[in-house]
Amino acid sequence: MTKASEYFNENWQRYRNAVKNNTLFHREMGQALKKFLSTHLGNRPFSFVDVGCGDSSTVAPLLSETSIKKYIGIDAAPDVLKMAENTMASLHCEKEFIVDNMTSALPKLPATVDVIYTSYAVHHLSLQDKMSFIDTCKQKLNPNGFLLMVDGVLKQRQTREEWLDALESRMLESNPEITGEEIIARMEHPRADDHPEEIDTFAQIARRQSWKNFQVLVDKGIFAFMAFEK
Repeated sequence: MTKASEYFNENWQRYRNAVKNNTLFHREMGQALKKFLSTHLGNRPFSFVDVGCGDSSTVAPLLSETSIKKYIGIDAAPDVLKMAENTMASLHCEKEFIVDNMTSALPKLPATVDVIYTSYAVHHLSLQDKMSFIDTCKQKLNPNGFLLMVDGVLKQRQTREEWLDALESRMLESNPEITGEEIIARMEHPRADDHPEEIDTFAQIARRQSWKNFQVLVDKGIFAFMAFEK
């Protein structure tokens, strides 16, 4: 298991609280995902790979309103993935759950898919690994398929330290009752493992790898929702 997956196995409740308080803008990102799927896929059956799916609770209600035909959940934290199986039990489609890290799981997918979705996971990778991951996604998508990525992003010329400070401020703003000790505990993982890039870096990667289109669906300053079209 990676450091990140160990962390999430042990601290899942903390993450759930962040979702409840909308600290990472899950609400806005979820609304954008719902609108995107409705606009671009409509009633067409599609396959959906959720990379770093966690317990799948943020996507389950959105996918239940679509014509999804197959859901593949990938996460390196086995305890959390078991929760995802329970969360998705009521979703009427073919399902598969893979315990593996994001960089090694995708190349092993036996068939191409329509949508690859990843939220709050890519920033754990180095820039080289981000480029490689995005390229692998392109190879694993059907023609006109989509890579949808919600992730931490730097503002122009913002340093990683400044981004971490902005994230800490957002935690305080979204949960004013939080204690100093709890803030330190919650920031331990981002300070050790989060390495966001500028949106322009992702736009450049999309151009270099000849994606048909790259667009920003939501930009909240600390986090953004980006779409790559094959």
